[in-house]
Amino acid sequence: MSLFITDANRPAILARIAGQCTDEGSCLLWGGATGHDGAPIINVGGQCRRVRRVMWEALHGWLPPPGKLIVAKCRHPRCVSPDCLCCMSVRKLRRLDARRGAFSHPAANVARALAARRRATIPEAVVQQVRVFEGSCAQAAQATGVSLSHVKSIRAGRARKPLAGNVWAGLPTSPNPAPLPTTDEAYGLRAEKVYAARNIKKNSNGSLPSSISKGNSNLDQSLVTGLS
Repeated sequence: MSLFITDANRPAILARIAGQCTDEGSCLLWGGATGHDGAPIINVGGQCRRVRRVMWEALHGWLPPPGKLIVAKCRHPRCVSPDCLCCMSVRKLRRLDARRGAFSHPAANVARALAARRRATIPEAVVQQVRVFEGSCAQAAQATGVSLSHVKSIRAGRARKPLAGNVWAGLPTSPNPAPLPTTDEAYGLRAEKVYAARNIKKNSNGSLPSSISKGNSNLDQSLVTGLS
């Protein structure tokens, strides 16, 4: 038994928890305070503690071992029902969440893929040139300025996988959507910010220094027009 829950105060603590909950099917939904992540919390012994952990300690009489979490199998953010509570590792919890589709929602998949594309430092046009290059991976790396390991990953399908179908499917639509920049345009804007942060001045004609295309001397210059 923990230092906060004893045989003397256990009935009062359970009564406090029950008094702030409402029944909803097999779940017992907490109606009191919640933490920053939405988890139910309660003050016990002058300290703020998670309700699920307090409930588990009061009912089972032992603390969860290190690395284990007290979670609700129903995955309701406010459920503290003894029937739903279980002790498991983070790894097992993530497997259960993946099995129920928590990480494979179409909208979430699209958002993650598009976020990765926005963070990419290699334009999509260059990636496409790597895919269709007829020579070896080493020759493709030399021609495009992309590292050999990344060229191999792109050609093997491990990196920069093509977005199949309509990548916007599942996302909320706007009545007057603003046009999004192309990958090359976004790459150019990112280069502008990098050069501005490093206080590198442009050429007299307003273009960026030629070092922006260092290592890409054999690359079709039309692919980097967004940088000037």
